[in-house]
Amino acid sequence: MNSLDSHKKCQNASKKQLSPIALDDMSELVTRQSLDMKLLYVNKAYCEFTGKTASELLGKNEMAFVHPEDRDKLIHYIHSHVLNSPDSHSKKSITLRFINSLGKTAWIEWTGHLIVDKYGNPSEFQAVGRDITREKSSIENILTRINETVFTIDESGNIEALSSMLEKQLSLSVQQLKKVLNNTLFSSSGPVQQLLQTGIECKNIEITLPRKKSNVRYLLGGTLLEQTSDAPKKALIILQPLVTINSVANHSTEATTQYTFDTIITKNKKMQQAIKYARLFANNNSNILITGESGTGKELFAQSIHNVSNRKNGPFVAINCGAIPKDLIGSELFGYVEGAFTGARKGGQTGKFEQASGGTLFLDEIGDMPLEQQVALLRVIQESQIMRVGDNKLIPVDVRVICATHKDLLTEIQNKRGFYRLADGK
Repeated sequence: MNSLDSHKKCQNASKKQLSPIALDDMSELVTRQSLDMKLLYVNKAYCEFTGKTASELLGKNEMAFVHPEDRDKLIHYIHSHVLNSPDSHSKKSITLRFINSLGKTAWIEWTGHLIVDKYGNPSEFQAVGRDITREKSSIENILTRINETVFTIDESGNIEALSSMLEKQLSLSVQQLKKVLNNTLFSSSGPVQQLLQTGIECKNIEITLPRKKSNVRYLLGGTLLEQTSDAPKKALIILQPLVTINSVANHSTEATTQYTFDTIITKNKKMQQAIKYARLFANNNSNILITGESGTGKELFAQSIHNVSNRKNGPFVAINCGAIPKDLIGSELFGYVEGAFTGARKGGQTGKFEQASGGTLFLDEIGDMPLEQQVALLRVIQESQIMRVGDNKLIPVDVRVICATHKDLLTEIQNKRGFYRLADGK
């Protein structure tokens, strides 16, 4: 019998008051309880699960077998979905941790419904439980071995199967994480709420989650899980850090390095002195300006500096400012949102600063950058934040900027063509 068939069997049993003989033949746990949680009936499977006889169990409060951390959850479930349900046959599933006969924790998926007396008043309720410990353990073992953050969330905002990856990334406890995720994802207009309401998959949605030192941005994807018609809707959510995605994207394009200082072979004393200074500069996070004639190896130095710096495991993103049309340099550097301009890609696009976050951005031929973009570049260097074209939201970036030019920037300043900040840090 597969899990879906078993679940349907549980639903049918919870809806009908079957004979004790029929219930004893079931492998699922079956109970009937008074409104104050006193057990009125237990089947053979329930007795075997708890390690108690029926006479020992009857009249006992079932809360004694519920894991302490799940007791409030059960009380909420009974009041919200059982006692307050207008339909006596309305059923809602809930997964709880119970203590078995060996004193170990087991995961039980319960489906229950209210039983009313001849006057229509609530009198007791019946529940059928299915042990899903093995299934849940298999899923959790998988989740602990993948790099993405994966979890499920239902219509009430209950989060389950939360992998430990996010806990490590944000340095928060599981309870703090669940609160943060609920506040971020479960607003009335949030992506997860819309997914649960419409059933339409969500893809590549950017969200920001708080961290002590700085916020972390993620790409969110989600899909509805297959559920029975009366079970609460549940979605599977996957979060991927944008830094990781950008790093992978950079390694699949030109945003990698192949040069180190060891590949620079020279006997020229001035070049050897330049290498010595470059090694010193590489050990801090200061932005760097490299000047020199075309063909003298400015990018070779930029890559070498990156490869011995504390950012060597991050991306190295290069852009030639002189090769990009003046009107496009802003969107290339800072990215853009959907609809920012005619021909903008659906969903927008990240810029070079975001792609280089955690690593180094090499701006080649900086001397050819338009004056209006110098102001925006200066603000990014000062504030470590960018704003995509067409957006009004600031995005934090952690980037070291290395610039290169064959022009004399001091002369450019005298001719009122800017770059005073870059030239000052030469």
